[in-house]
Amino acid sequence: MKRRDFTRSIITTGLVTPAILSGSAGFAADEKEKEKRTLDPVGRVLLKLVAGQILVEFLIILSPVNLLGLDLRKPVRQENEKRADLSNLPILGQLQRQTLARQFENAALVGLIYLVGSSLFLIPKELQVLNVKKVIMLHQGISYHPSRAPSALRISRVPTVTEIINAGTLLGEAIRAQNSMLVLLKPTGIEFRLSYE
Repeated sequence: MKRRDFTRSIITTGLVTPAILSGSAGFAADEKEKEKRTLDPVGRVLLKLVAGQILVEFLIILSPVNLLGLDLRKPVRQENEKRADLSNLPILGQLQRQTLARQFENAALVGLIYLVGSSLFLIPKELQVLNVKKVIMLHQGISYHPSRAPSALRISRVPTVTEIINAGTLLGEAIRAQNSMLVLLKPTGIEFRLSYE
């Protein structure tokens, strides 16, 4: 009997030990999956880049008329954009908000986005940055929705376009559809095709 119990305990230990050893990896994988599924409804604009993580403080738009900007030091609404487009389905499509690809289907390129320190600078292509009522930022599959529209900014010294290009890192581009602007910060985390006007 003692031999049988000893053998059973060895076999049981042999079966349980790999589960214990691989369990931590399983838990880690579960945590990553949980992180993907659960997203706080509000949060700071966080860029995860090769050099590290950066909390964005401002979006500054170098408008030809005046300097516009958004203060991003407080949490904003955030949404997970890694989802299917169900807008073509009769009932389900009406229950879900439109995907960004659908919202910005016929978007026009507005300009390029540079990161300088903890601020994003939009160098516009034309006057298309005026009268923007809503700004959405997209980075790694998460969209950030500031509640306010860009407004006039006052800073002591406005850097020139050349200074921004030389000191900054090209991080993406901005597009506009109607009164909304989408700031695409690479990597965007989702694939969608946009046809620029």
